[in-house]
Amino acid sequence: MKNKFLNWILNYGISRINKIHNFIDYMSELMINAIRKNPKTILAHIWRFSNNRYFLSPYILDKTEKIIEQLQDSQVALEIYSSMENWFNLTNEENETIYQKILNKIHPSLKCEIIRPKEFITEIFKISKKYDICYSFGSDGHSLSNVGKIGKIKNANELLSLINKIGINENKIVTREFFNFN
Repeated sequence: MKNKFLNWILNYGISRINKIHNFIDYMSELMINAIRKNPKTILAHIWRFSNNRYFLSPYILDKTEKIIEQLQDSQVALEIYSSMENWFNLTNEENETIYQKILNKIHPSLKCEIIRPKEFITEIFKISKKYDICYSFGSDGHSLSNVGKIGKIKNANELLSLINKIGINENKIVTREFFNFN
C-alpha cells in the first residue's frame, strides 16, 4: 500500500485524490483504533508516513483534529518526534527551501494540496492545544528509554524552551512515572 500511495502522489496526482484521501482516512482510523485499544501508551509518529512521502495537506489536518480529539478522553500521549521539532524550528528560508523540494517530488497537479512543513507542524500543535492531552517528547518518544530525548535538544532548559515555544503545558509532558515505572 505504501508503494501505491507514493505512486499516486508522484505519477497520478489529483486524478487519484480520492484514493489518496481514502488512504488518509484508513490511516486515521488505524490511529483512532489504536488510541481506543491501548489504555496507557503513546501515539507514535503521527503522520510520519505521509510526511516522508511529501504529502502535507489540509485534508490530513482535518483528520488530525479527529485523532487528537480521541486523545483527550484517553491516557494516550501525542509523541512530538524529532522531525516535528526540526520543522517547527525552521527559519523562513529553510521552510521555503524544503517546500520547494517537496513540490519537485510530487505530481504537479497536487501542488495546490501541499502546505509548507513549518505551517503543517504548527497547525498540528494548534489543534493539539485545543484539547486537554498529554505529550511525549523524543526521537522515538513512544519507546520508554527515549522519552524526553528529542533531536538536538540536550538538556532540560532546551526542552523547556521548546515546550514554551510550542505553547503547551509542561505538566502535560509524560515521564517514566506515567507508566508506573521507577
